[in-house]
Amino acid sequence: MGNESIQNSIGGSFEGNFTGGDVHQSSIVYHKQESALPKEDKAEIESSISKLKASIEAESNLTKDQKEKVLAQVKLIEDAVNNPDGGEKKKQAQDANSALKTMFSVLPVAAKFVEEFNKVSDLIIKLFGLGAV
Repeated sequence: MGNESIQNSIGGSFEGNFTGGDVHQSSIVYHKQESALPKEDKAEIESSISKLKASIEAESNLTKDQKEKVLAQVKLIEDAVNNPDGGEKKKQAQDANSALKTMFSVLPVAAKFVEEFNKVSDLIIKLFGLGAV
């Protein structure tokens, strides 16, 4: 037998990055690759997101409905940060970041709230290489 190559396509979803594997009869071995996001950057952005969420919850000028809408966008950013390697996550982060900027331009918000958002926004732009959003 010469050098043979077999390609398989597997549907479904999984967490992590498939980096390679060995197939022997009926067993498959795969290796999970860590995220490309450095731990320091991830810790910084997670901290900033936590502070932003706390600022949103504490903001007395927002109604419950407004808070829920803003927090839903923050959740999308948080999801993208936790899974930054997916191509669709870059677009998700960009869209959520833009939506939050639009929301903040029309909502009555305190300076602390905007300050926390600007930190998160800057980190998202850096993380996903978005340029100015």
